[in-house]
Amino acid sequence: MKPVTHAILNFFGVLTIFCVGVLVAAYCRAENAPQRPVEAEPIYVSPPTENEPEKAPEAEEEGPELSDNDRRLNVLRDSGEWNDSAKLVLAQCLYGEAGILPHYSRIEKGVVPCNDKTQCFDNRDWKLIPWVLLKRWETINVHTSKSFEEVVRAYSVPVNRKLASREREASQKALGNFNEVARIKRRRFIQAIDWEGSILHGRGSRLGMNPEFFFDSWIRLTQTVEDWGNGRIENECPEARHWNNPGGGNRSGFPRIDCGKTLNRFYGIR
Repeated sequence: MKPVTHAILNFFGVLTIFCVGVLVAAYCRAENAPQRPVEAEPIYVSPPTENEPEKAPEAEEEGPELSDNDRRLNVLRDSGEWNDSAKLVLAQCLYGEAGILPHYSRIEKGVVPCNDKTQCFDNRDWKLIPWVLLKRWETINVHTSKSFEEVVRAYSVPVNRKLASREREASQKALGNFNEVARIKRRRFIQAIDWEGSILHGRGSRLGMNPEFFFDSWIRLTQTVEDWGNGRIENECPEARHWNNPGGGNRSGFPRIDCGKTLNRFYGIR
């Protein structure tokens, strides 16, 4: 081989070895160098334009608006006043104010009285009087604090303890006022009735009626009280604010309200 050709081949051989060495060194430096974390690209959210206003958060759906009657009953139940004692006093009040004994005034008004276990009248008074008492309890408690039971006893004569006391009976007897003595004894009897109506068993036989007439009617009365407290009885005479028996006259001075066929007379406010 010629000397020139041999020199050229040597040159390229040395150059090749040099280049390979440089590449190997660069690779080794790259492997040993610390790795830089890769930064995530920021996400850009464009603000709402004038044509695309921000969406307000969706409001939760509200339930149906309560009526005044439902609201009053809720207040009564939430207050803890609608307890077993209050239920019993209300039932006694309805017994005394509207009764369960057939009465001539019911027949005059077209209200058919009970004669046996299957034929019973629909006593509207039982369904109206509780609403009057509830509204009265609400009004009184704006200025003072009285339990529902206290309001019923104060407003309804048959369940008023003072008007059924033995002291009052003795004083009226001394005055010869025997009609009032009879009323006092009736009040005391009414206030002795328990929720089960124990003392009413067989009482109808004294009047030649079905022996269980009074007991069966009392059970219907207590069920009416339960239904009213549970909101299952509508207020069919919402204007009524007072009631009175037909023989008592209108001592309240309130205007008379037509509440349908009832034993008592109902009145509104001016």
